[in-house]
Amino acid sequence: MKQKLLASIALLGLVTAPSVVRAGQTFTDSTFNLANYTQAFYVSDPTATVNVSQALTGGNPGSALQVLANVPAGNGFSAAEAFANNSFVYDPSAHGALLSVDAAGDKYLHNNVTLYTNGFRPLILQGGNYYYALLTVPAIKDTWLSATQSGLAASDFSLFDFTTGITDTTQHPDFTGGVMQFGLLNRFTQNSTMSSPWDIRYDNLTIGIHAVPEASSAVAFAGMLVGGAGIFLRKRARGFAP
Repeated sequence: MKQKLLASIALLGLVTAPSVVRAGQTFTDSTFNLANYTQAFYVSDPTATVNVSQALTGGNPGSALQVLANVPAGNGFSAAEAFANNSFVYDPSAHGALLSVDAAGDKYLHNNVTLYTNGFRPLILQGGNYYYALLTVPAIKDTWLSATQSGLAASDFSLFDFTTGITDTTQHPDFTGGVMQFGLLNRFTQNSTMSSPWDIRYDNLTIGIHAVPEASSAVAFAGMLVGGAGIFLRKRARGFAP
Protein backbone atom coordinates (compact mmCIF):
# COMPACT_ATOMS: atom_id res chain seq x y z
CA MET A 1 0.00 0.00 0.00
CA LYS A 2 2.82 2.39 0.91
CA GLN A 3 4.51 1.78 -2.44
CA LYS A 4 1.24 2.50 -4.29
CA LEU A 5 0.80 5.76 -2.40
CA LEU A 6 4.35 6.84 -3.23
CA ALA A 7 3.84 5.95 -6.88
CA SER A 8 0.61 7.96 -6.98
CA ILE A 9 2.33 10.98 -5.45
CA ALA A 10 5.19 10.67 -7.93
CA LEU A 11 2.77 10.59 -10.85
CA LEU A 12 0.93 13.64 -9.54
CA GLY A 13 4.26 15.40 -9.21
CA LEU A 14 4.67 15.08 -12.97
CA VAL A 15 1.45 17.07 -13.56
CA THR A 16 2.89 20.53 -13.06
CA ALA A 17 2.15 23.92 -14.58
CA PRO A 18 4.14 24.71 -17.75
CA SER A 19 7.28 26.75 -17.09
CA VAL A 20 5.86 29.58 -19.24
CA VAL A 21 2.13 30.04 -19.66
CA ARG A 22 0.89 32.83 -21.90
CA ALA A 23 -1.76 34.92 -20.20
CA GLY A 24 -3.47 36.97 -22.89
CA GLN A 25 -5.28 40.28 -22.81
CA THR A 26 -6.45 42.43 -25.72
CA PHE A 27 -7.22 46.16 -25.82
CA THR A 28 -9.16 47.72 -28.70
CA ASP A 29 -10.33 51.21 -29.65
CA SER A 30 -12.21 52.28 -32.76
CA THR A 31 -13.71 55.54 -31.46
CA PHE A 32 -10.72 57.52 -30.06
CA ASN A 33 -12.31 59.73 -27.45
CA LEU A 34 -9.27 61.85 -26.62
CA ALA A 35 -10.49 62.35 -23.06
CA ASN A 36 -9.34 58.75 -22.54
CA TYR A 37 -5.75 59.44 -23.64
CA THR A 38 -2.58 60.84 -22.16
CA GLN A 39 -0.92 62.91 -24.87
CA ALA A 40 2.51 64.33 -25.64
CA PHE A 41 3.67 66.54 -28.55
CA TYR A 42 6.86 67.50 -30.33
CA VAL A 43 7.14 70.02 -33.20
CA SER A 44 10.52 71.03 -34.62
CA ASP A 45 9.26 74.29 -36.16
CA PRO A 46 7.02 76.48 -33.97
CA THR A 47 5.56 78.14 -37.09
CA ALA A 48 3.89 74.87 -38.05
CA THR A 49 0.44 74.06 -36.73
CA VAL A 50 -0.51 70.56 -35.60
CA ASN A 51 -4.00 69.76 -34.31
CA VAL A 52 -5.42 66.44 -33.14
CA SER A 53 -9.06 65.49 -32.72
CA GLN A 54 -11.59 62.73 -32.64
CA ALA A 55 -13.07 62.85 -36.14
CA LEU A 56 -16.61 61.49 -35.97
CA THR A 57 -16.58 60.66 -39.69
CA GLY A 58 -13.90 59.69 -42.18
CA GLY A 59 -12.65 56.66 -40.26
CA ASN A 60 -12.49 53.06 -41.38
CA PRO A 61 -15.42 53.30 -40.86
CA GLY A 62 -17.00 55.83 -38.54
CA SER A 63 -14.90 57.86 -36.15
CA ALA A 64 -11.10 58.03 -36.11
CA LEU A 65 -8.13 59.75 -34.54
CA GLN A 66 -7.13 62.61 -36.86
CA VAL A 67 -3.92 64.65 -37.00
CA LEU A 68 -4.06 67.78 -39.17
CA ALA A 69 -0.89 69.78 -39.80
CA ASN A 70 0.19 72.71 -41.92
CA VAL A 71 3.93 72.62 -42.49
CA PRO A 72 5.70 75.71 -43.88
CA ALA A 73 8.18 75.46 -46.72
CA GLY A 74 11.69 74.80 -45.54
CA ASN A 75 14.61 72.42 -45.54
CA GLY A 76 13.23 70.05 -42.95
CA PHE A 77 10.46 69.51 -40.44
CA SER A 78 9.47 66.78 -37.99
CA ALA A 79 6.64 66.27 -35.52
CA ALA A 80 5.40 63.57 -33.18
CA GLU A 81 2.26 63.03 -31.15
CA ALA A 82 1.81 60.30 -28.53
CA PHE A 83 -1.56 58.87 -27.49
CA ALA A 84 -1.50 56.49 -24.49
CA ASN A 85 -4.91 55.10 -23.60
CA ASN A 86 -5.67 55.47 -19.88
CA SER A 87 -7.55 52.16 -19.81
CA PHE A 88 -4.97 50.16 -21.81
CA VAL A 89 -3.01 49.49 -18.62
CA TYR A 90 -0.91 46.53 -17.53
CA ASP A 91 1.36 46.10 -14.50
CA PRO A 92 4.00 43.35 -14.98
CA SER A 93 4.99 43.60 -11.32
CA ALA A 94 1.51 42.61 -10.20
CA HIS A 95 0.29 40.38 -13.02
CA GLY A 96 3.36 38.75 -14.53
CA ALA A 97 6.21 39.79 -16.80
CA LEU A 98 5.36 40.49 -20.42
CA LEU A 99 6.52 37.97 -22.98
CA SER A 100 5.48 39.90 -26.10
CA VAL A 101 3.06 42.45 -27.53
CA ASP A 102 0.86 42.18 -30.63
CA ALA A 103 -0.19 45.37 -32.41
CA ALA A 104 -2.54 46.21 -35.26
CA GLY A 105 -4.32 49.25 -36.66
CA ASP A 106 -5.42 51.14 -39.75
CA LYS A 107 -3.81 54.31 -41.12
CA TYR A 108 -4.76 56.88 -43.75
CA LEU A 109 -2.43 59.64 -44.95
CA HIS A 110 -2.77 62.57 -47.34
CA ASN A 111 -0.32 65.32 -48.28
CA ASN A 112 0.88 67.03 -51.45
CA VAL A 113 4.58 66.12 -51.24
CA THR A 114 6.32 62.90 -52.27
CA LEU A 115 5.81 60.11 -49.76
CA TYR A 116 8.89 57.91 -49.34
CA THR A 117 8.13 55.96 -46.16
CA ASN A 118 5.11 55.15 -44.05
CA GLY A 119 4.66 53.42 -40.71
CA PHE A 120 2.34 52.48 -37.87
CA ARG A 121 3.80 52.91 -34.38
CA PRO A 122 2.39 51.10 -31.33
CA LEU A 123 3.30 52.92 -28.12
CA ILE A 124 4.17 52.11 -24.50
CA LEU A 125 4.17 54.80 -21.80
CA GLN A 126 6.11 53.64 -18.74
CA GLY A 127 7.58 55.70 -15.92
CA GLY A 128 6.95 58.93 -17.80
CA ASN A 129 8.89 57.69 -20.84
CA TYR A 130 7.45 57.01 -24.28
CA TYR A 131 8.60 54.01 -26.33
CA TYR A 132 7.43 53.04 -29.81
CA ALA A 133 7.89 50.22 -32.28
CA LEU A 134 7.77 50.67 -36.04
CA LEU A 135 5.49 48.60 -38.27
CA THR A 136 6.23 49.40 -41.90
CA VAL A 137 3.27 49.93 -44.22
CA PRO A 138 3.29 50.78 -47.96
CA ALA A 139 4.14 54.37 -48.92
CA ILE A 140 0.71 54.88 -50.45
CA LYS A 141 -1.42 57.97 -49.94
CA ASP A 142 -5.18 58.55 -49.88
CA THR A 143 -6.20 55.03 -48.90
CA TRP A 144 -6.66 53.09 -45.68
CA LEU A 145 -3.79 50.69 -44.99
CA SER A 146 -3.69 47.99 -42.32
CA ALA A 147 -0.66 47.19 -40.20
CA THR A 148 -0.23 44.17 -37.96
CA GLN A 149 2.64 42.47 -36.16
CA SER A 150 2.76 39.89 -33.42
CA GLY A 151 5.51 38.93 -31.02
CA LEU A 152 6.99 42.40 -30.42
CA ALA A 153 9.69 42.22 -27.74
CA ALA A 154 10.93 44.96 -25.43
CA SER A 155 13.90 45.50 -27.77
CA ASP A 156 11.48 46.39 -30.60
CA PHE A 157 10.37 49.51 -28.68
CA SER A 158 12.72 52.52 -28.59
CA LEU A 159 12.63 55.61 -26.41
CA PHE A 160 11.35 58.84 -27.98
CA ASP A 161 12.36 62.09 -26.30
CA PHE A 162 9.60 64.67 -26.66
CA THR A 163 11.97 67.43 -25.62
CA THR A 164 14.53 66.86 -28.37
CA GLY A 165 12.55 64.85 -30.93
CA ILE A 166 15.26 62.16 -30.91
CA THR A 167 14.74 58.39 -30.85
CA ASP A 168 17.16 56.40 -28.68
CA THR A 169 17.29 52.84 -29.97
CA THR A 170 19.37 51.70 -26.96
CA GLN A 171 16.59 52.42 -24.45
CA HIS A 172 13.65 50.03 -24.09
CA PRO A 173 10.66 49.51 -21.78
CA ASP A 174 10.93 47.11 -18.85
CA PHE A 175 8.73 44.09 -19.54
CA THR A 176 9.26 42.75 -16.00
CA GLY A 177 8.06 45.68 -13.89
CA GLY A 178 6.51 49.13 -13.95
CA VAL A 179 2.96 50.10 -14.94
CA MET A 180 2.46 50.40 -18.71
CA GLN A 181 -0.06 52.29 -20.80
CA PHE A 182 -0.47 51.28 -24.45
CA GLY A 183 -1.47 53.33 -27.45
CA LEU A 184 0.06 54.72 -30.63
CA LEU A 185 2.52 57.36 -31.75
CA ASN A 186 2.14 59.48 -34.86
CA ARG A 187 5.40 60.72 -36.32
CA PHE A 188 6.11 62.42 -39.63
CA THR A 189 8.93 64.31 -41.29
CA GLN A 190 9.02 66.54 -44.32
CA ASN A 191 12.03 67.49 -46.41
CA SER A 192 10.65 69.81 -49.04
CA THR A 193 10.96 73.43 -50.16
CA MET A 194 7.18 73.60 -50.56
CA SER A 195 4.59 73.93 -47.82
CA SER A 196 2.20 71.07 -47.27
CA PRO A 197 -0.98 70.21 -45.41
CA TRP A 198 -1.04 66.80 -43.70
CA ASP A 199 -4.12 64.72 -42.93
CA ILE A 200 -3.28 61.56 -40.98
CA ARG A 201 -5.94 59.29 -39.49
CA TYR A 202 -5.90 56.15 -37.36
CA ASP A 203 -8.60 53.61 -36.67
CA ASN A 204 -9.17 50.16 -35.14
CA LEU A 205 -6.23 50.17 -32.75
CA THR A 206 -5.64 46.72 -31.22
CA ILE A 207 -3.00 45.85 -28.63
CA GLY A 208 -2.61 42.26 -27.46
CA ILE A 209 -0.32 41.31 -24.59
CA HIS A 210 1.12 37.92 -23.66
CA ALA A 211 2.49 37.48 -20.16
CA VAL A 212 3.70 34.96 -17.63
CA PRO A 213 0.81 34.40 -15.20
CA GLU A 214 0.97 36.27 -11.91
CA ALA A 215 2.48 34.53 -8.91
CA SER A 216 -0.90 34.19 -7.17
CA SER A 217 -2.25 32.22 -10.14
CA ALA A 218 0.70 29.84 -10.01
CA VAL A 219 0.20 29.33 -6.27
CA ALA A 220 -3.51 28.69 -6.79
CA PHE A 221 -2.74 26.17 -9.52
CA ALA A 222 -0.27 24.37 -7.24
CA GLY A 223 -2.90 24.36 -4.50
CA MET A 224 -5.38 22.72 -6.85
CA LEU A 225 -2.85 19.99 -7.61
CA VAL A 226 -2.14 19.35 -3.93
CA GLY A 227 -5.85 19.31 -3.12
CA GLY A 228 -6.53 16.96 -6.01
CA ALA A 229 -3.77 14.67 -4.78
CA GLY A 230 -5.32 14.52 -1.32
CA ILE A 231 -8.76 13.66 -2.68
CA PHE A 232 -7.29 11.01 -4.95
CA LEU A 233 -5.35 9.38 -2.14
CA ARG A 234 -8.33 9.41 0.25
CA LYS A 235 -10.53 7.78 -2.36
CA ARG A 236 -7.88 5.16 -3.01
CA ALA A 237 -7.68 4.43 0.70
CA ARG A 238 -11.50 4.01 0.87
CA GLY A 239 -11.67 1.90 -2.28
CA PHE A 240 -13.67 4.45 -4.30
CA ALA A 241 -11.16 5.25 -7.06
CA PRO A 242 -11.76 3.50 -10.40
